[in-house]
Amino acid sequence: MNNNNLDTATIAADIAQRCQQARQTKDGWQACCPAHNDANPSLSITANHERVLLKCHAGCSFNAIVEALGMTSADLRVTTHANDYTAPQSQRRITKVYDYFDAKGTLVHQTLRYEPKDFRQRRPDPDKPGEYIWSLKGIETVLYNLPAVLQAKADGQSIYLTEGEKDASTLTVMGFTTTCNPMGAGKWEDSYTSSLTGADVVLFPDNDVAGKKHAELVQSKLTGHVKTLRMATVPAPHKDVSDWVQAGATRADVAALVASAPALADAPSMKPLAASMVSFAELLKLQIPERELYQDCLRERSLAMVYGPRGIGKTMHLLGWSIALASGTPFLNWATHRQVGVLYVDGEMTLADLRERALGLASDGMPDQLFLLPSELVYEHSFRNLTLTTTDDQKAVEAMLEAHPSIKVLVLDNISCLFPGIDENDKKAWEPIAAWFTRLRHKGLTIIVGHHAGKDGKQRGTSGREDNLDTVIALSLPDNYNPEEGCHYHLRFEKHRGLKGNVVQPLDVRLEEMPDATTTWTYALLETSKTERIIAMLNDGVPPRSIAEEVHANLSLVYRVKKQQGL
Repeated sequence: MNNNNLDTATIAADIAQRCQQARQTKDGWQACCPAHNDANPSLSITANHERVLLKCHAGCSFNAIVEALGMTSADLRVTTHANDYTAPQSQRRITKVYDYFDAKGTLVHQTLRYEPKDFRQRRPDPDKPGEYIWSLKGIETVLYNLPAVLQAKADGQSIYLTEGEKDASTLTVMGFTTTCNPMGAGKWEDSYTSSLTGADVVLFPDNDVAGKKHAELVQSKLTGHVKTLRMATVPAPHKDVSDWVQAGATRADVAALVASAPALADAPSMKPLAASMVSFAELLKLQIPERELYQDCLRERSLAMVYGPRGIGKTMHLLGWSIALASGTPFLNWATHRQVGVLYVDGEMTLADLRERALGLASDGMPDQLFLLPSELVYEHSFRNLTLTTTDDQKAVEAMLEAHPSIKVLVLDNISCLFPGIDENDKKAWEPIAAWFTRLRHKGLTIIVGHHAGKDGKQRGTSGREDNLDTVIALSLPDNYNPEEGCHYHLRFEKHRGLKGNVVQPLDVRLEEMPDATTTWTYALLETSKTERIIAMLNDGVPPRSIAEEVHANLSLVYRVKKQQGL
């Protein structure tokens, strides 16, 4: 073995020692790939006379492996002379291990700080004591110093919340109860909010853009859940609390900063449940904002359902309704009073069909305030189905809504595609979904959901689905419907809480195709439509009783029309 081979062998051995479960083979080394959660060693490390070769048999790219090792591609090459090789300058070393314990004091996961500055997370391997799994996937992460946090909350003491473990440790050494979430800025989970619910919290943001954004995120998550919330910003030019303390700030300085920290106006104190009980006289005195009327048939914070048999045109109805709301134009006989943002979540159409239908309906151009979340695009980007029965996808949708405050209406098309895996006939199976809808309504959202009708023409599954709905609209095929008519249906309001008059009159609705390939909605009051059919049938000499049976009208109506027409 010549000197050059010895050099690459040294590099290969150095790389192997950085990886888990490394073992030497006849061709080099086999180890766990650092670029993914590798339980079965899949990284091959081999050396030739010029460089070290890395291959992950699970499919990780070369660049991903090198980056995870804390090296560069240049570190894998050797110079002409054997003695020129030195260990790579980019070699990392662990400088600190931060332990995260659950409420019972059991180690859940760790954050490792490296020099040059870098971070990695790992957790104890439950099947191999003393070893670790280098991923937090599949576990519920916890706040740093959680046992101390829970004790401070119980004792009524303030809890300081920083962006990272270094700052948390700096303040903990000073005698303050301090915590942070794992993995840094932007990584807040609802479970962390639960741990701090009812506590007195002081935020210590970093003095940079990412720090301010993280503080805003945490503030939005804690608002309404914590007892008090204040913001303590360290004086410039210090970038964070550790930098400030290193420059000479004392415990007294920190305490003075906290004492002068302003309470956040948007963080009301959390009150006990009993505080929500009011007398009728107190209820009358409450200042309750009026729910805004978006459209004649749709108010702010409403829950509505549109259902009908397959192929009747539910999607066209929902998409047309969404376009009208987002563009501020009328839909059928409903005037639009306020243009609002709409998120239309599609669970069944191809992207091509969705685009074609939307373009056909938006004859005046697609409104800027219409946002689409197509299930096919979700699959293309994440190789999975969009499943709103999972809390992860529900939270993801909520995050989209928070990121686009102009969106006031959420349209879900449809229940069977977007909420799979639940028994449609089981009311209890639907209750978590209904609870999510109610929570969204409390946040100011209006929700319209599409659903299928059963063989009996009624909405499919449990009727308990309608319990918390304000509006239920049923679509049905007209008598003697001919498929050549295309999209043609009767629309009836089966439930219309707070709506009355012409708004809820049944309609005969058609989607007419125009010569320029666009479409337009036409409609007539259903009774008017019946009257026209009665007149036509009377003119054709059809007996009144037969007419009444054919158009599902009272015989008295037929005779009244006959008299009015002088027939």
